[in-house]
Order: sequence, then C-alpha cells, then structure tokens
Amino acid sequence: MKKSSDFDFSIPQRQSHIAILLILLKRGKVILQQLLPILVVIWLGGKQGGLYFVIAFCIFAALTLVYAIINFFRTNFYVTDDEIILNTGVFNRKKLSIRLDKVQTVNFEQTIIHRIFDVYRINIDTAGSSKDEFVFQALDIDKAKAIQALVMQKRGTIKASDYGIEQASSELYNQDESIDSSTKEVSILKLSPTQLLKVGLTENHIHSFGVIIAFFIYWYQNLKDVGIDVDEYSQELDYQSFMENFILVSFIFIIIIAILISVIRSVIKYYDLQFLRSAGGFKIISGLITKREVAAQDTKIQYITWSQNLLQKYVNFFELTLSQASSSEVSSKQTIAIPGLTAANISVIASSLFGQTAFADEDKTHCVDPAYFRRFTQIIIGILLIATIFAFYFQLLDQLLIFVLVIGFLVLNRYLKYRNLGYSFDGERLKIFGGAFGKKYALLPIYKIQSIAFTNSPYQQRLSLCSLTIYTAAGALHLPYISEQIGKNILDTFIDKVETDHRKWM
Repeated sequence: MKKSSDFDFSIPQRQSHIAILLILLKRGKVILQQLLPILVVIWLGGKQGGLYFVIAFCIFAALTLVYAIINFFRTNFYVTDDEIILNTGVFNRKKLSIRLDKVQTVNFEQTIIHRIFDVYRINIDTAGSSKDEFVFQALDIDKAKAIQALVMQKRGTIKASDYGIEQASSELYNQDESIDSSTKEVSILKLSPTQLLKVGLTENHIHSFGVIIAFFIYWYQNLKDVGIDVDEYSQELDYQSFMENFILVSFIFIIIIAILISVIRSVIKYYDLQFLRSAGGFKIISGLITKREVAAQDTKIQYITWSQNLLQKYVNFFELTLSQASSSEVSSKQTIAIPGLTAANISVIASSLFGQTAFADEDKTHCVDPAYFRRFTQIIIGILLIATIFAFYFQLLDQLLIFVLVIGFLVLNRYLKYRNLGYSFDGERLKIFGGAFGKKYALLPIYKIQSIAFTNSPYQQRLSLCSLTIYTAAGALHLPYISEQIGKNILDTFIDKVETDHRKWM
C-alpha cells in the first residue's frame, strides 16, 4: 500500500473514474423514481401526447447525465498546509474548503460496486456539522488511506500513552511492544462467525417480534379477501381447542421468525466486525453488503454507555455505544454501537478514554432514594382504583383484567429500575447505573458536560431530594431522586470545571 508521502496532494486530484459509473447509477435511480409516477398517470389517464412528454423527459434526463459527467471532469481537490479545498461546478464554479483542524473523522464505505473496482466512498466530517462536508463517491483505496493519514497527521501527532494505548495492548494481548505512532492500531475485538451468531441470537428481539405481530394481525384480518373464512372454519372445530393450538403455534412461529430476522440483520450489519484502538480514537469496520469504516476521535466522544440484556448476560456479552458530539440533525448517526464486547474490553476502553477501569455493580457508591419507586407506585395505585370503580360501574371486567396486568408490569418494571439505578462520583467522572430487564451503564467526565438542569419538585423538597438532567454535546443523561446535597456537589464541581479546566472536550 502506498503511503501519504507517495502522493502530492498539493496538485489538484480527481476521483477515480469509477465515480462516473456510481454518479450515473445514482442519477439514473432518481430519474426513474421521477418518471415512474408520470408513466402511471399517462397510462391510467390515456391522455394524448403522453409519448411526446416521455420523449421530452428522456431528453432532459440524458442532458442531466451528460451534465453530471462534465461536472466530474470539472471537479478536483487538493490539500494545503491547513485546508482541504474542493473545486466543482460546470457553469457556476464553486470553491469549498475545510480547515484541517476542524476535521473530526474521515470515514469510508464500500458497496458491492466499490469492492469490485477496489475503491472507497469517503466522507470527511467536521465538528458540529449537520452533514458530511465533503463526500467523494470513489477514490482508489491507497489514495483514500493516504488522505486519511495526511489529515490525521496535519491535526497533530498524538502520543499513545496519552490515550492508554499501551495499557490496552498489554491488558488485552500481553504485548510488550511500545506503541508510539499515531497510525498504530490495536485490535480490541474481531467478531468470529460464532461470536456473530451469538450477537444475533442475543439481540433484543422485541422490535422484530412487534413487526411480525403487526403483520400477522394484518394478514389474519384480510384472509377473507382471498376467499378464506377463518371464522367459518373454526366453527366446524372445537373452538377452544382450535384457538389454543392456533395461538401456541403462531407464538412459536413468530418467535422463530423474530430471531431469524435479528440474526440476519446482525450478519448484514456486523459481518467481519473489527473494533480497533489507535492513538487518536477508535475505528470500526463492518458490513456484509455495504462495508463501512467509521472513525471516532477521543475528543469527539462525550460519554460512553454499555448494556447487557438477559440473553447477553448468559453469553457474557456487552454492547457498547460511543456517543459523539454532533448537531441535533445527525445525533443518531454519530452514535456508534459495538456488540459482542467482554468485561475486559469495556474496562480497557473506559480506562483509555477517561482514566476509569472498574465498572462492576460493586462500584455503585450511591443508590437513588426509595421515593423513586414509592411515588410512582402511589400514583399507579390511585389510577388503578379509579379504573376499578369505572370498570365495575360499566361492567368492563374483562378490560379491567387486562388493565391490571399492564399496571402490574409497569410496577415491576419500575421496581427493577429502582433496584438497579445508582451512581458513583469521584469529582472527575460520573458513572450512572441503570436498567430494568438487564443492566445499563453510562460513564462521562465532568469536564465534557455542557450544562446541568437541577430540579426538585415540592415532593422532593420535603425529602431533600433532587433530579439532575446532564446535557452534553452528544445528548442528555438523567439521574433522578438523588440526595439534594450530592446534586449540588455535582453542580458545583461542574461549575468549577468550566472555569478552571482547559482540556479539549471536542
């Protein structure tokens, strides 16, 4: 592979000629989407002159494609000491530039076409941008990697020891090699086919289950449209026996399909997943149909969360989320999830980012007040009493039974949350514990907090309690029903950090 020094990016460069094919395919798809409704209207309306309209549209489409090809040859980019500059446009020339110190990540994508021709789609993302500033449809792999290395080099050389890379290497792999280059990468996780299968089997299947249930209900209700009367058929059988068998078989069938959907989705998304640690951040490579290579810089990561549902607990897997600073329009895209991690992996990641190694339940130094559960239960019982009176008055006992089951589930869910909710605070980092049917954790350094909302209702005031909503550039975290004194302590520490801490938070 060629190095960045093998390319002279001070000379204007073009994308790979494969970009022409990709641009034409993209434009052709848009043209077909616009033409199809017109053809349907002409066919249904039977209007005269429809053929001429289609011919005119095709001529316009051809001119659009020609324009796209000319624009390709009129587009170039180059790199100066402190900027990436893009020149584009056919009639109206445009010059776009990005300061190198504003570049956060250089991400790659490879569809099947990209893989065939050995090229990358490259996205250059800047801090706080609502979209990728630069998107190159196709660059040769060597050139794409060279641009990434050049950009990271221009942003400054970073010592591995500043980010815990040596610790990550020694703890995970017992390597003695000193890692002092910003381009050195340490593999944290590489999902094997067996691990990938476990990730799919232990995913949260509720979403897939809900989609299948909705489809199943829709299909059942519309059977008469195809000439099948289920009600008439069931009346010929023992109705109770028929319904019991039907519900049992359907339930088993839906569970199997939901699991299959989860496994297939996991394979498509996480196939050949590699999670790498470099001196400046993390890199995630995965994908079956479209292979993506996404970078997450340490400075851009505001906090991390990791969780473990009941199935994942059985195989000792965690799912980690890196929450990056971003604008509100792209916050979901800036959240990166990595499944299949172990407790050792999480500990090293937390340590390299925030200087925190432990994360077990034993580290929970404070629990939320019992009023968190008690207050909710009081309100729920009040609602249940009103509903019970209403149900007996209008003879809605069957509906009341369903309502009681729902209420029971809500109370159980609240109790499990109360039992797991807690936090640890050492003046530098805040760690939040949570989860109901499973475990959830969040870890963030105080200096990356943007603001804190301190609230206490009249009910909380009587008990000297408060709730905190902690806002970061990557989203908000909530800490309810904690000691008012500790809440004020966290708030005071945050104010002190804003005034005295000058570490780069983004």
